[in-house]
Amino acid sequence: QDDIRAKVDEQNAAIDSLLGEVSALQIREERVASELAEQEAELAEARDELAEARATLGETRRRLKGALDELEKLLVEIYRYGEPDEVTMLLNADGLDEAATTSVYFERIRDYQSEVVGAVRELRASQREAVEQIETSVLRMEVARDAIAERHAELAASRAELEARQAA
Repeated sequence: QDDIRAKVDEQNAAIDSLLGEVSALQIREERVASELAEQEAELAEARDELAEARATLGETRRRLKGALDELEKLLVEIYRYGEPDEVTMLLNADGLDEAATTSVYFERIRDYQSEVVGAVRELRASQREAVEQIETSVLRMEVARDAIAERHAELAASRAELEARQAA
């Protein structure tokens, strides 16, 4: 009878040990599932950022095309007609009023030219930033996907280990 009690006690100890391991594995599985949910949220956020960056890039490209078309027109006009000789036009003015008007006219032309060139530069910089944001979002998505795959593998391993323990 002592021999049977010893075996029962030994088996009870083994069962208690297995229950402890099963509990620890279940806790680990819950932790991995929580990490998986966090990684999936990170992936969703990266997808949203990517969509936003693509929309921004599309709008920037459209605006840049318009600015480049405007710059092209400006350059064609300068090529066709040359730069107006401001000094000659001012000297040929028939009075102070005409000279002032001519001066304002040239100032507006310079302002317009500067605005067109500035817009092209600004839009090209915006385009580069949008491309960088897209690349960053894609990288974040890849990292999140890798982490999700890793969490899935950990979860599958925990479940397999748990099932093996329960079957034993």
